[in-house]
Amino acid sequence: MQWRGALRVGCATLLCTWGSACLVTDKPKFGEANAPASLRPISPRQSLLRAPLTPNPLCAADRNFMAFEVEILDANISDVLNARLYINRVYIVGREIPPTGEISRGPLRLCAPQRELLSSCNHVVLVVANAFGGEFEYEVRVESDLAKVEWWVLPPADEDPMAVTDNCERLFDGGVL
Repeated sequence: MQWRGALRVGCATLLCTWGSACLVTDKPKFGEANAPASLRPISPRQSLLRAPLTPNPLCAADRNFMAFEVEILDANISDVLNARLYINRVYIVGREIPPTGEISRGPLRLCAPQRELLSSCNHVVLVVANAFGGEFEYEVRVESDLAKVEWWVLPPADEDPMAVTDNCERLFDGGVL
């Protein structure tokens, strides 16, 4: 009978030791791809605006017209990020953002051609993810890994002087865009 008590104590000790060893040896996983980046608009700062009459000098090298710039912060410091700019649900331009080893990835500027900003209301979306996974505009490999900034841009005044903010507000409020 005494050996049964000793066996119970031995088994309990073995289980406790084995269980705590698992807790100590399992490494926590940081930097998972499902932590989305954080985007802060730099330019334009307002979400509803009119496209400029003259090209942005920062876009001259791309022969484009209007700059959309954001500050990117991402806790996944070793991940490569991808950015895409859409206007009215049409892909315009994209860029790969290399890791910096720091949370701040610095500013990202994507430029759009004027011809894409001539509708009476233009829905501009800049999205950033670790990896896009499909043919649809915001389809990503990991569902929770999408950061997004939106702007509503009226055409330049010389192209459509009658376009007013109501054009965009009506579409935005109605959920069309």
